[in-house]
Amino acid sequence: MVMTRKKYTAKTAEEKQKEIEELSEKMTNQLSSYFITEDALKEHLAFMSDEV
Repeated sequence: MVMTRKKYTAKTAEEKQKEIEELSEKMTNQLSSYFITEDALKEHLAFMSDEV
């Protein structure tokens, strides 16, 4: 059985940058809706980074 390969088209630098910006904005929105206060966010980030 012979499988044909799909043609892969690489993303341009502009497409990569746009995707990064969209993902960053999405993550920021999710974080802001999850944490009620800025202090709660700071506490969580400190915990995740292993800082006390």
